[in-house]
Amino acid sequence: SEAMFARKVILVEGESESLILPYFFDLLGYDYIAEGVTIVRCGGKSEIDRFYRLYSEFGIPCFVIFDGDRQNVGKGDEKSTIDKNHGILKMFGCADDFPDGTVHENYLGFEYRLEENLSIGGKAKALKLYIRTKEAITSADKVPAWVSEVIEKLKLLPNEAESVLLKED
Repeated sequence: SEAMFARKVILVEGESESLILPYFFDLLGYDYIAEGVTIVRCGGKSEIDRFYRLYSEFGIPCFVIFDGDRQNVGKGDEKSTIDKNHGILKMFGCADDFPDGTVHENYLGFEYRLEENLSIGGKAKALKLYIRTKEAITSADKVPAWVSEVIEKLKLLPNEAESVLLKED
């Protein structure tokens, strides 16, 4: 049935986002499930563009959230980081090496990582980060501003996406 299929998708890199976003949505009173929004873990940044093309091909609009990983500048994985960022950003007509950290129509690329955008300080992996977030952010007024901005963009997404493949020459 139609209800089984997502109307809109948020593509994220991994577990941290898929745990923390529903918690924030809940605090802000945004019933993303009722709105037909599904959060999909892509299993890493390098997979996001593939997922985006696939969902778009099925007419499902996506909002992408990813880490720009600017902390890798000057390190061995700087080139690989920039290549992965290009893979995502070029889908949205952006030629930059790193995302600007602001919420756009279809994506939010943090300049560094999700962790730095939670205002809870420190580094932690998925479950630990989620637990720390829940301890630090207990009410709607403490939820980072970008979350509300993402919700607004989700509401503005069309209920059907146009195929990305048709646009490629």
